[in-house]
Amino acid sequence: MEIEAQVQIELNKKYGKRLVALAWAIEIIAASIGFFIGFNQAQQSVRRQRLWDRYRSGLRESFCSS
Repeated sequence: MEIEAQVQIELNKKYGKRLVALAWAIEIIAASIGFFIGFNQAQQSVRRQRLWDRYRSGLRESFCSS
């Protein structure tokens, strides 16, 4: 009985390390996806703001030149 318990403990350690490694891998992937989404959202906001600024300046020029 003692040997079986020792074997089970060793198996738990082995699979526990694998589980922790898998959890870290999933966490890194999730953080990378979050970073990618956030970065793209920021880029889109900057692009839209520049486009809106160009549009507004065009409107201003068309109204002021009349």
